[in-house]
Amino acid sequence: MASLTELREAGVVRQHWDLTCGAAAVATLLTYQLNHPVSEREVTLAMLRQTSPQLVRQRLGFSLLDLKRYAAGQGFEATGYTGLEVADLARMAPLIVPIRPLGLNHFVVVRGRQGDRLLLADPAFGDRTMSVEAFEHQWANHIGFTVTDPKDPNPTNRMGAPGRLFLIPSDQALRASAAALEVRPRP
Repeated sequence: MASLTELREAGVVRQHWDLTCGAAAVATLLTYQLNHPVSEREVTLAMLRQTSPQLVRQRLGFSLLDLKRYAAGQGFEATGYTGLEVADLARMAPLIVPIRPLGLNHFVVVRGRQGDRLLLADPAFGDRTMSVEAFEHQWANHIGFTVTDPKDPNPTNRMGAPGRLFLIPSDQALRASAAALEVRPRP
């Protein structure tokens, strides 16, 4: 039986620096969807060679254009889409989407949907679920970004959204559990 930590980190390349969620999201797709293992560090260093580190700091991260250039440079097709709806995400999964939790820019990979919940490969947290309603409030501009192998332009979703990963507690459940424990600072 897998631990909660093992479940949470299954199929996700985690980010190790504040501004590298985009690099980790691309590494997640390449590693787990396209069977092209690459680390967050490798992607970050390659993207920094193509853009100004000062610009990355100023923007507080990499842009979708940075991600596209990196993927294309590796021989993959990288396509951005606008005007998407949640139903499109399930059909197109896995894909990278920008969200704005707490007003901060962040990239996650949508792995799939089950009922009213989405499974996200979140570089900052690992696999997590989010209600469609909460996701729609955070989803920036209804944009999505796919990376595919030109030799296999219509692949199946290899990352998938297995039911066992929908058992991972949502952020709300974790906060509710902490509140129920009445966690207080030491007197």
